[in-house]
Amino acid sequence: MSFFKKRKQKTAMEVAIEAEAAALSKRFDQRLRATLQHGAAREETRAYSRKKDLRVALAIFAPESEKSCRIVDHSYSGMQIELLPEECCPEEFALTIPTLAFIGVVRKVWQNGNRVGVSILRWSEVS
Repeated sequence: MSFFKKRKQKTAMEVAIEAEAAALSKRFDQRLRATLQHGAAREETRAYSRKKDLRVALAIFAPESEKSCRIVDHSYSGMQIELLPEECCPEEFALTIPTLAFIGVVRKVWQNGNRVGVSILRWSEVS
């Protein structure tokens, strides 16, 4: 019975280690919450949800300048394309996606290496 009533006294080192572990856990929780809130806020700013895609397309930069590309994802208002090979593209260009019967004019919003985010300015379905 006396065994259960006695509590082992923690050393100063054990108390310090527990305090540091609690502080690290609290900072981790704060960073995780901030990251999740930032990701949720970013998703909410999009007007339309994105859908993953892997379709071949053709980017037409000028009458005699066509480059093959791949659609990474798309929504009603924009797309992320991957240029093959990596190169700079103009601010506006034509884009055709034969498997979607899509032909349109797009505007470059951002470019990071061979990935380009574009918004759709005008489009029509090819029959």
